[in-house]
Amino acid sequence: MAEVFNRVFSSVFRHGPDTNELSWKPYDESIHSALSTVEFPRELVERKLKNIKAHSAPGPDNLYPCILKNCSFELSDPLSIIFATSMAEGNLPAEWKRTNITPIHKSGPKNQAENYRPINVCSAVCKIMESIIKDALTEHLLDNGLILPSQHGFIPGRSCVTNLLTYLNEVTTALDSGVPYDVIMVDFRRAFDVVPFDLLLIKLEAHGILGELLHWFDDWTKGRQQRVVINGHSSGWADVISSVVQGSVIGPVLFLLFINDIDCVVDGEGTKMFKYADDSKFGRRIRSDKDVIALQSDLDGVAHWAVLNGMALHPQKTMVIHFGYNNPRHRYTLYGTEVESSACVKDLGILINEKCTPEDHVAAIAKRANCILGQIRRSTINRSVNMVTKMYKTYVRPLIESSVQAWNPWLQRDIDHLEKVQRRATKLITGIGSKSYDERLAICGLSTLEKRRLRGDMLQCYKILNGFTNINTTDFFSYASDRHSINTRSAMEDLLVPEKNRLDVRKYFFTSRVVNDWNEIPLEIRTASSINSFKNNYDMYCSECLQD
Repeated sequence: MAEVFNRVFSSVFRHGPDTNELSWKPYDESIHSALSTVEFPRELVERKLKNIKAHSAPGPDNLYPCILKNCSFELSDPLSIIFATSMAEGNLPAEWKRTNITPIHKSGPKNQAENYRPINVCSAVCKIMESIIKDALTEHLLDNGLILPSQHGFIPGRSCVTNLLTYLNEVTTALDSGVPYDVIMVDFRRAFDVVPFDLLLIKLEAHGILGELLHWFDDWTKGRQQRVVINGHSSGWADVISSVVQGSVIGPVLFLLFINDIDCVVDGEGTKMFKYADDSKFGRRIRSDKDVIALQSDLDGVAHWAVLNGMALHPQKTMVIHFGYNNPRHRYTLYGTEVESSACVKDLGILINEKCTPEDHVAAIAKRANCILGQIRRSTINRSVNMVTKMYKTYVRPLIESSVQAWNPWLQRDIDHLEKVQRRATKLITGIGSKSYDERLAICGLSTLEKRRLRGDMLQCYKILNGFTNINTTDFFSYASDRHSINTRSAMEDLLVPEKNRLDVRKYFFTSRVVNDWNEIPLEIRTASSINSFKNNYDMYCSECLQD
């Protein structure tokens, strides 16, 4: 079984294309600073060792993370020397280039290896070194502005929420103006596994990674191997000839760097690109046939970019969604195949329909949450307040609040549909089922989901206005006075200006619905010095308002 899995998992690796030239190089030595090496002070190594997950699985070197964590002080000095020597010599131990793989079933028949996903486990010691390099690499890319703003994955301050808000802000603005909007969601085949090593090194250099660090990455890509381990039995070693090495700490940042230049093949004037790692989509307002031709040209450009970079798009999984009631619903093609149009698509875990309303997502997550509650009811005997509340907070509530700022419902039927989930959860508790919903919430120490969504909106608004999200504030809000500069603390003294909206999808979108609630918050809360301070002050303010 292990050999079969390893053959399937290693069959996706590909040698890179013949081209070794880049049409776009963001690094300019006259403007940006280069990153030539990384230092490994003992104190930093010790801090990383203390933060390691003690009960995670060991890599092929069989060094258990719990030993590294418990002996962090004693091991920090020798590991600091080893890391510094590895960087100076541009050489990694062979054990650090090997990974164990555990197959996890995705979907379909379980007797077919193609229906499993590989979960890679690397050396825990190598992860510590990669973590320090990743921090230095991320700081270099962000400080020099080398990662384009369309990317929201694996970047501090950015997330699925910021991706969806930026994306839907463009869509709802167009719809409120009466202009249709087409979005093409592209799917890369095994994106993380087919990244060519040679081209990755070229792009590293193009982003200002030079000297010892570039030589270290060169050795990092050579002689890599993997094997599948099942129930203590392992396959033989298979060569890894491409990939950013899933399971490695530095792999996600390397992929961001690799896919960074895909924006250059789309029309920057009218087409907007939105990326979360390999989940990429781009859209455009459709005013005339020229916009359709331009969007088709952008799709052809992305397909051509994939070929030049050793990757490929999946025609069957690439979809287009037509927003707007007056959308002409033009057809687009990929590799000569018509791109499938969908009335509702899942994007970063959220169902988005062509009307841009949350009803489909509300129905889907309420159904799934009720299924989980049913499993809790069937599998538990002792349903105390503490036990049920903890299970609800762990398994159910995160599901119905994931990225909620992007799909917050406004129709009462949808609000009630979600609230019924929490009503049902509180009724599972022994002895309080006959009490009112408010009484049950007080016993459990919970608030209504509607109040939690409002709190989440205010927190997200605070993050955007104070620069914690690394996105442009002016794209979302405007101030009553423009005398202050953006992303400064003093700008918070001004109230936000509400938009004049024509459609409900814009009126109840994040940028419009939060304005009045935000302006009602006292200035001392809006100007809190940190996120935690804002949370505490806002919760205290809400409790005082409730008492009044």
